[in-house]
Amino acid sequence: MNPKTNLLRRIFVCIGLACMLMQGWTMSAQEKAHVVKGKILDEENLPLVGVGVVVVGTLNGVISDENGNYSISALPEQELQFSFLGFKTETIKVGTQTVINLTMKSDAEIMESAVVTALGIKRDEKSIGYSAQKVSSENFASSATTGNWLNGMSGQVAGLNIDRSSGPDGSMRVTVRGESSANLENNTALFVVDGVPMYNTSTATDAGGEGSSFAIDYGNGTSDIDPENIESVTVLKGAAATALYGSQAANGAIIITTKSAQSQDVTLRVSFKSSFAADMVLSSPDLQYTYGQGAAGQKYYYYLTSAEGEDAAGLNPMPNYTTTANMESWGPKMDGTKYYQYYNEALGIGGHINEFGDFERDATPFVSYGDWFKNYFETGLTFSNSLVLAGKINKDNSVRVAYTNNHVSSIVPNSPSNTNFLSVRTSSQLAKWLKFDTSINYRSTRKDNIPTSSGYGSTSIMYGLWCYAPNIDMDWASNYWKDESKFLQDATLSGGKNNAYFLANQCINNQKRDRVYGNVTIKADIVKGLDLTVRGGLDITSDFRTQRQATSTQAKPNGWYREQDIDSKQYSGDFLLKYNTTFANDFDLTANFGGSIIWRSYSNHSQTASALKNPGVYSLVNTAYEPLTSNNGYRRQTNSLYGMVSLSWRNAIFLDVTGRNDWSSTLPKENMSFFYPSVSGSVALNDLFDFGRRGGLINLMKVRASWAQVGNDTAPYRVSNYYQGTGFPGTVAIQSSKSNQNLRPEIVSSWEVGLELRMFKNRFNLDFAYYDSITDDLISQMPVSYANGVNYVYVNAGSIRNNGIEATIGGTLIKKRDFQWKVGANLTMNRNTVVSLGDGIDSWIVAQYSSHAYMTAYEGGSLTAMYGKGYVRAPQGSVAIDADGNMVDVSGMIVLDKQGYPQTTTDLQYLGDCAPKMKGGFNTTLKWKGLSLYVAFDGQLGGNVFSYTNWVLNYRGKGVNTLAGREGGMVPTGVRLTSDGNYVINTMAIDPANIATYYHNKYDQTNCEANFVSTQFLKLREVRIEYSFPKKWMAKTKVLSDASISVFGNNLYCWSKFPAWDPEGVTMRGSSVIPGFEILQMPSTAQFGATLNLVF
Repeated sequence: MNPKTNLLRRIFVCIGLACMLMQGWTMSAQEKAHVVKGKILDEENLPLVGVGVVVVGTLNGVISDENGNYSISALPEQELQFSFLGFKTETIKVGTQTVINLTMKSDAEIMESAVVTALGIKRDEKSIGYSAQKVSSENFASSATTGNWLNGMSGQVAGLNIDRSSGPDGSMRVTVRGESSANLENNTALFVVDGVPMYNTSTATDAGGEGSSFAIDYGNGTSDIDPENIESVTVLKGAAATALYGSQAANGAIIITTKSAQSQDVTLRVSFKSSFAADMVLSSPDLQYTYGQGAAGQKYYYYLTSAEGEDAAGLNPMPNYTTTANMESWGPKMDGTKYYQYYNEALGIGGHINEFGDFERDATPFVSYGDWFKNYFETGLTFSNSLVLAGKINKDNSVRVAYTNNHVSSIVPNSPSNTNFLSVRTSSQLAKWLKFDTSINYRSTRKDNIPTSSGYGSTSIMYGLWCYAPNIDMDWASNYWKDESKFLQDATLSGGKNNAYFLANQCINNQKRDRVYGNVTIKADIVKGLDLTVRGGLDITSDFRTQRQATSTQAKPNGWYREQDIDSKQYSGDFLLKYNTTFANDFDLTANFGGSIIWRSYSNHSQTASALKNPGVYSLVNTAYEPLTSNNGYRRQTNSLYGMVSLSWRNAIFLDVTGRNDWSSTLPKENMSFFYPSVSGSVALNDLFDFGRRGGLINLMKVRASWAQVGNDTAPYRVSNYYQGTGFPGTVAIQSSKSNQNLRPEIVSSWEVGLELRMFKNRFNLDFAYYDSITDDLISQMPVSYANGVNYVYVNAGSIRNNGIEATIGGTLIKKRDFQWKVGANLTMNRNTVVSLGDGIDSWIVAQYSSHAYMTAYEGGSLTAMYGKGYVRAPQGSVAIDADGNMVDVSGMIVLDKQGYPQTTTDLQYLGDCAPKMKGGFNTTLKWKGLSLYVAFDGQLGGNVFSYTNWVLNYRGKGVNTLAGREGGMVPTGVRLTSDGNYVINTMAIDPANIATYYHNKYDQTNCEANFVSTQFLKLREVRIEYSFPKKWMAKTKVLSDASISVFGNNLYCWSKFPAWDPEGVTMRGSSVIPGFEILQMPSTAQFGATLNLVF
């Protein structure tokens, strides 16, 4: 017989025997398995639809039908697991039972809730001795359409403050419990995703080379998280909560846990979510629509005062004078009087072709066209679609893949953007003792135009818009070319300033940004009670930017172009060894020891063409001169070792002791190592004394206390000398700051006490905390004599204290099967005090705008105190004679000059504090069957800002506050100083012809007091109505397991006396979002949208 034929025969015989054995095993297994049926009810004996019933350790599972019934095949030795959202998971052994009925209990009866703390350690809520507040994914339901998931955090967490840069997708600055450092850039919280710190860099890009007083906001990385992937967010407050993160988290930490498929009860789940939203400008400053462009006291409309009388501009039909509009609105009434206004011969605007074939101007009614801001801004549109595939490959392996696309066109014309998120998270149980997890996230952003939205500079959209007035039809301005062939813009209507449409369509700022961040985690159970976690993470960002200043712009008439390549990298590695044991029956001990290395690098390479050879060609090869080149960057590394010992007694008394040592490369060798300890403890009084359990009266009554010290290092290159580029090839310059080789880290010492209460089966909860922290050895920038060749030096000097209270309260007022009503509220009061400034130091200038406003710290004052020039006022105790001859107290009244105009002081004075006295939020949820309504408010009491919008609104006569006195004059309130040194009540009237001069003095640009305005507000933050289709409907489809539809509105209304658009909007200065300054902010928008959510 052929050997090959014999071999094949043997193979087929073996296969046949194997099949027979397999068939016999299967038949034997099927003989042992039997069908288990049952009915699942809730505590009110009503059927539960959609309960997951799974055979433990297998992929065999079903869901209950519309009557609560289920049927599944299982072996006697196997267990059935019943799980349903909002109810306690139950596990029951099958045995010989063929019918297993179950009444599921609400999870309100489960007291312990897991909280993710530092280093990703999950702990029971009652064991934590510091403040940690958890926010669930429901709060981010409509965040996908708002540009940044942090919008879902507004008003939700006591002690959390979010400053927003105005403009589309603006940067956000997140602080916890006040300002703890003299450098406002150092006060932001640390963001941690799945245990790995994020590297959220922000790079300043000035607008068209006009300096850093206003900048293009390219974002600062906080929006690089897809809200669809967020499972929960935990805000860690205070040094004790963040001590294990070291100097990175000296100002608190935002711990983000992303979703996984590990706990789902089905083999494969597919989710699709589609959202649409429209952004609209609903409100505006108090603009006046009575008077148009022109000068006070003149009875005609004009562009420039090139003539008088009947030959004045506006009355002369001959277009032979300068046709540049006036930026101010002190002109005649817009009552329909006919004037020769704007004309455009090519487009036939403002005239007609006469019988001779010549263009002849027409006088048209001088009327208001309404709010020119609303006429300029468009309805912003956002389309968001996400697809999620989550499944279990087998009982030990799961994977979740999520993709989201956001396409946005903002309210500014010609500003589209497209963002793609891709997230993959896997979990593999390689062995009983070994687990392997991965998490990788990718974000790709393409922005075709990021407008220079705010700031007092020529390329700012708002700078240009404030040059218009109600008598201008914005359709006129939209034709922004005067001579397109020569690339000349038509700046007629904006007083010679850049046409706002020209800026949006020709001065384009592009961005291509890619970011990848994630981690790989290995968890090993070495021996009983001892496990090891090893994690490696990366965070890499590549950002390519281009900027254009078109030919004929105000600042760059010959054109201008820049390219920027910005790269940032972070590689991290850490390990955590954990040992847990129980001894003496009542004691539980957990010891953790770990270490980490974080390496970061940053580089910024830019090339600039300061003028263009050929208009409209934006390329470095088209530069008229040699490109200016700039390169800068840094590298830094932090090595750390840390440990924590947790001891509990009878699961009622808990004590934590931690210690961490950091070695930072940004500090001198002598000071690069610094150690910080923490101690925290909590006592669950209800468990300790065993009371309140009956009827679920008291679920948790916990008191807690903590103390900690945390260091805060400095930025690179402050301890050594270096050279910096000048922009010209082959040349360098010395640094502008003097190095300090004795620099030490800032030290934040804090303590807090708190009370947590959960009652009535967790239907009522209260969390109250008092905290007190002080930062010593502040790293401050101090000016030095330029004779040393530098401007300033960084030194350790002074200390700052923050103390305050936080309260969070919530409850379920009504809880029935078909109806629930929940409420929640939080309150924060923080006081910031400059304890000391350092030897020989009188004050710190924390931030400033030009010479108009200074946020200045004095000993005993606040870090956010504002100083500036104000009105000349009568001293305390001053008296004057009124019209009736009576002596009256005039202390503090404005002193007018001889013409009756207000006067501005020459010295600086304290004007108030920028920080609010109190912040808070309130929300309520009503549910009836599948229909739910969610409403959220938040606001603040107190707070102020230096507002340039207020200045331009009133100085240029565009606000309602400037209407008084235009007809018939006015008598200003105040006193005048007589020649003999006495004060008299003013009775002198201002003539209408001089009313503009009066308001120019009252709202003088250098008068900080006149433009220091309140930011107190109450905002209707969100309204959301959602309908979840009944589970029994879903069961009938055989395809869908869940479906819902919702409509929502965000930022719907704001109650405030703030004169501009949004009391929350602050200014981007350089690479920082700076509170306390509002420099021609962009309008905030109300958003209306809808979402469809399908789960298969």
